[in-house]
Amino acid sequence: MANALSGAESFGGVTFAFEIFKGMSVWRLQLLGEPKVSGLDQEIKRFESRRAVALLAYLVLHPNYAHPREVLVDRIWPEVDPQVGRNRLKQALASLRRLLEPPILAPGTVFIADKQSVQIRPGSFSCDLIEVLESLGASLEEWQRDADLLPGYYDEWLDGFRTRYDAIRFSVFESSEEQDLPQTAREAQLRTRLPEKIGLQPEIRSFIGRDKEIEEVVSLTRSDRIITLIGIGGIGKTSLVNRIGLIEPDRRVIFVSFAGTPDLSVFFHLIGQRIGVTSQDSNRVEEVVLQALALEPTLLILDNLEQLAGPSLQSVLRDLLAASEHLDLLLTSRVDLGIGGSTRNLSFFPVPEEFQEIEAVSQLESTRLFVERARKSRADFQITPRNLGAMKSLLKLLGGHPLAIELCASWVPMFSVSEILSRLSESKLVLSSKSTQYDLRHSSLDQVLATSFELLNPGAKDLLIKAAVLRGDFSYELLNLLEDGGEIIDSLSELIFSGYIHTVEVAGDTKYRIPQALLRFLNHYEGIDEELKAAEQKLDEALLSLLRDSRSMKVQPLLGIQDQTGYMTFLQSEWETVWNSMQRMRGKDPSRVTKAWLDCLWYWIVIPESQLIYHELLEMSNDSRLDAELLPICESLGLLSYKLGHHLTYVLEQLELKTTKEFQEGSLAWAECSIIRARFNIKLVRRLDKEFAEKVAAYWAAEGDTFRKIFIHRMYVTSVLVFNTTDDVLPLIDLYFTELSKSNWNLLFQLTKFDRGQYFFYKGDYKKSTPIFESIVEWGEKHSNPRLICLSSSFLASSASVQKRWTEAVILFARTGLFYVEFNDIVALSFPIWNLADHLINQEEQYLWGMRVAGCSAKVWRHAVGTDLPEEDQQLMREWMKVAEQSVPRDQLEAALQLGSSMSLAEITDLLIHLDAGGRFEALNW
Repeated sequence: MANALSGAESFGGVTFAFEIFKGMSVWRLQLLGEPKVSGLDQEIKRFESRRAVALLAYLVLHPNYAHPREVLVDRIWPEVDPQVGRNRLKQALASLRRLLEPPILAPGTVFIADKQSVQIRPGSFSCDLIEVLESLGASLEEWQRDADLLPGYYDEWLDGFRTRYDAIRFSVFESSEEQDLPQTAREAQLRTRLPEKIGLQPEIRSFIGRDKEIEEVVSLTRSDRIITLIGIGGIGKTSLVNRIGLIEPDRRVIFVSFAGTPDLSVFFHLIGQRIGVTSQDSNRVEEVVLQALALEPTLLILDNLEQLAGPSLQSVLRDLLAASEHLDLLLTSRVDLGIGGSTRNLSFFPVPEEFQEIEAVSQLESTRLFVERARKSRADFQITPRNLGAMKSLLKLLGGHPLAIELCASWVPMFSVSEILSRLSESKLVLSSKSTQYDLRHSSLDQVLATSFELLNPGAKDLLIKAAVLRGDFSYELLNLLEDGGEIIDSLSELIFSGYIHTVEVAGDTKYRIPQALLRFLNHYEGIDEELKAAEQKLDEALLSLLRDSRSMKVQPLLGIQDQTGYMTFLQSEWETVWNSMQRMRGKDPSRVTKAWLDCLWYWIVIPESQLIYHELLEMSNDSRLDAELLPICESLGLLSYKLGHHLTYVLEQLELKTTKEFQEGSLAWAECSIIRARFNIKLVRRLDKEFAEKVAAYWAAEGDTFRKIFIHRMYVTSVLVFNTTDDVLPLIDLYFTELSKSNWNLLFQLTKFDRGQYFFYKGDYKKSTPIFESIVEWGEKHSNPRLICLSSSFLASSASVQKRWTEAVILFARTGLFYVEFNDIVALSFPIWNLADHLINQEEQYLWGMRVAGCSAKVWRHAVGTDLPEEDQQLMREWMKVAEQSVPRDQLEAALQLGSSMSLAEITDLLIHLDAGGRFEALNW
């Protein structure tokens, strides 16, 4: 049987992808209505599968081109693994050959196939759709007006044919007048009514969030010719550009996906197939496609270009732009394409904060997405006060990753939110779904992230692995520490640009964060275990070294550390990583970790996390492996007890079973605890003996530990000042003051100035003490040292009080309290308020106001510590009451005390602000 001649309908020099067969064909394919094949005196309606029908239709509608097998797999089986797709192609082709090349026909009469490509033999098939498309100007009465093109088939490649067929149907039957219009005029009229949307997917689910991104990108498409959306896999790039394409009102929109495309050899073929354009000469495909794109204003969306990134792609994209001034490009990629134009990064959805209420949590994009997707399979799902906590924790764990949220929401019919959280937190469970709404590339979160991870450059991949061992928000300096000071800017920039690392502003500083979903993946991803372990070991050793150096004050230019304040600031800002690292190291070498804590605690006792270290040291004190460090552990516990407002008797009870001969009366640990107990007025005990202090100082001097030598001297000085003895400690203060002035231990140097200020204060020489404390406050504000600011401010307030400078004293007591509020030290906040009450009662004789302020102090103490005031303080309050009731009725005093105790922390803060501004109590509406 002779091959039929083939012709083509040309439009503006472009050949559209339908062939007009003008000879005898072997078979006739019906695509309008129920698909079937007729010929050779038979009619075939039953095929092996729907995919076999789709393959046949694709080949018949594109007859003059040998299709690479990988392209056919991508078009017909886009949701499967490429190797699985090749096997299915082989199976479907074999079934079609059995049907359409029976023994009466020579092999190859219908199909031309080899290992690389497959083609339908031109002339072997006729097709009803081709005949309809040929009959643009003819009467179509012989065709079924309501016959749809392959109803029930939703293959993307069909969109171009379906759009042209529907346009012809509607234009022919809508108006008889339009049938007389020239073809080009009718085409223009159709475009005026409704711009073509080729390849876009109808939104079968509601689109959640991204309003700002959509508005921004739509605006850019009006001004820039090329826009690239970059983001990690599963973040929603495809959905976003599809949405933008659907709402585009004025231009033709063409969507082409390059997912799974191995190279650029089929770039123009895929675009041509999408818009229904090809050429009889396969070498002219690029030329024909460029001509077709130049026909009218077009927004060309090219999705998933990451695997094609490189100079060749950049050249091809520039050729596209040069072909028509009416063509704009909207691209998506997981990596930077380097093409220029405008680029936008898609970020993860915001996740709930710890203290957000249910209304605020419900408005977050991450929450809305989870709830909406969960209700697809469980209509009654909602966020309630009961599951709110688990919901917030789950969304934090998912890290705002849209695909992770959607996949996780698909588990709602099987598990409660708490159960989902538990299963994800405690195992390497993979987030996946077999739902048909997800293609294979997006059915598993780990697979999506793994593909994205492997696309990174080696340097960026290595840096991301190292960053995965950090916790919380980390600094550039800490990340650079893992690189031994190597250059990381390019790699970090790539990771930020591609969405793997996010930048955040913390207290005015730039920090970095890995989204939780990605962090969880990296810590479970096979193949990088050894690299993660090496990075962890390097981090642990580096942080141990830093904690050790925090006492010796070794300058760390790489970390921006020049003095003690620098160490305190750096270690506190990286606290989550430091704590996690030390917990990991503790199981390996508890002695080294203990020494590291003790090194930093000699001065680093103002951090909010002191409570954690306190309990850590209590636990260490019961570890038999750490008996050798028991003495310094006790010292540090004493320091922390004072800082945290704990009764030291609790510490002593905890250590009772571990008491050794060193921890006896006269020991260094005993001396430290004694001083702290005296400060708390728990029980007056003997001060530190001078001879013992000198002996201990000599011991540390022999060990070359100048820091501890000076520290024991300071303990002795403090004990003298606290117990108000007649010892003259000024020469000793001057001695270590001179010694420290030659070092770079700025914080300890300021503490010696503080000792001088205390000495003159207790001697009643306020002219000398006041300028010292004022200079310390100024230094503390400059170097962000809340401890020195608050302590010095307290002495300034007390100085003004004893000198009967009433207004100044009240202002300074209030200001000291506000310093503690600013630094979130609620325990210490009770002390300046307590001193203010003492001032009002014993100095100004303002009894009602004094009792109200005393009630405020008691309220703050109960809020922070959880107990009533210590017995000694309650006894002092009873003494105040006796003094005051000589002038004011007791019931009024008790009412004032109750009024102060009922105030909220916010009201107490407002009171301090009022007094700091010079306001008087009489102006308050209590």
